[in-house]
Amino acid sequence: MHDETPLSNHINDLVSLFRKLAKIGAKVDTYDAKEILLNSISPKYSNIVFTLSQMSSQSLEGMVSSLLAE
Repeated sequence: MHDETPLSNHINDLVSLFRKLAKIGAKVDTYDAKEILLNSISPKYSNIVFTLSQMSSQSLEGMVSSLLAE
């Protein structure tokens, strides 16, 4: 993610990509999707990324909601 890219655009792009992959039959494990999301976010959001990475039981949707609220 580039620092100029709004976080919401980046998240929407990734979620769209995950959906496209699902449509063609490529399975993206929830754990992997969460890792991809967290590792692709700009370092300026490191505090929220660290917090979310410690919450292993949180769903992908919950993680997205938390990031968008930031």
